[in-house]
Amino acid sequence: MKTIRVIGIVVLLIVAISANVQAYREGGGRPGYGYGSNLDDRMIARLNLTADQKARIITLREAHSKEIQPLQDELYSRSNELKQLWLQRSLDQDRITDVEREVRTLRSRIRDKIDSNRQAVFSILTTEQQAIFKRYEADRKDGSGKSMRDRRGMGMPPAMDRGMRGH
Repeated sequence: MKTIRVIGIVVLLIVAISANVQAYREGGGRPGYGYGSNLDDRMIARLNLTADQKARIITLREAHSKEIQPLQDELYSRSNELKQLWLQRSLDQDRITDVEREVRTLRSRIRDKIDSNRQAVFSILTTEQQAIFKRYEADRKDGSGKSMRDRRGMGMPPAMDRGMRGH
């Protein structure tokens, strides 16, 4: 009887962990990290979008997703390559520098596409909807004007929360 109980608990833990991993994978791994429009379902409900606005935004989202996915895949690949380069016994500093430059370029290109998509979505909104959207974004910031992802956790020194090289 005790063995069955232990097996049941283990099975429940495995199911809970795998569900969490799947949700993490589908959500991009981090809440709030989407494709730059910040128009989640709650925000869409607050804006009272017309059917035409919703359709246009969905079309933009889909096009943006298709456009940005290859860049995200490449960024993932280059980031893994960089990690492997740092783990080598003898470091190839020139190659590390090149890959770091590629990673920065990819991040910049992704950021540009996110900004462009965000502007396109913003242009679809009415003046009143834009004001609601701006208030919503302001509410998502903490008191210092930084978003939650920019805050340091648990009082860590600056270099500790940005990795060992301080970037």
